[in-house]
Amino acid sequence: MKRYLLLLLVVFVAHPIFFAQSRLANINVSTTYRTHNYDCGLGGDFFTDPDPRYDIRAQYLSGGVGSGLVGPPVFSFDEEPCSGYDFSHTIMDVQGVCADEVQIRIEWWEEDGVLGGCCGSCTTYNPSGCTNNDENYNLFNPIRTLTSMPEGITNTYQVAGNDFTVDYTIFWNAFLHLLWMRHQLRQFVMVLWQA
Repeated sequence: MKRYLLLLLVVFVAHPIFFAQSRLANINVSTTYRTHNYDCGLGGDFFTDPDPRYDIRAQYLSGGVGSGLVGPPVFSFDEEPCSGYDFSHTIMDVQGVCADEVQIRIEWWEEDGVLGGCCGSCTTYNPSGCTNNDENYNLFNPIRTLTSMPEGITNTYQVAGNDFTVDYTIFWNAFLHLLWMRHQLRQFVMVLWQA
């Protein structure tokens, strides 16, 4: 009888470990490639190449609650010919966090100004208030569930709009301590059952 009560107690305590939606995970979000084909040769400064801007941030979520968006400073490129470019940057890299989703926020625009200056700040989109306003704004804000992506491989995605594209990757795997804890709990249950 003690064995069954103890087994019931172990199952009750272990239930959140085996069936929780949030899991301890290692997560990496990175960019790999980008293109822009807007205002080619007709940028804001008297027929120059465009000045693309990219603001890219990411966060992990647990039960719908976010960790807070993190990422590098805004990527700024001045008078850059329209083309595709290597864009290998780590946006977020965390280990052993309780997470069930990943959100990436990708914002881009064509920065304009007059005579080499910017419209407002060079690192924010300014749609009005300037002689030559910023243009071609896009915002993508996808949330991806960890279990919808294969674990332990690099999952590649692309967002596109208004003649811009950004390729990004999400790599995640279960935090090893959680796997070890599950294994130890299984071993304990087996020993308990045989006693």
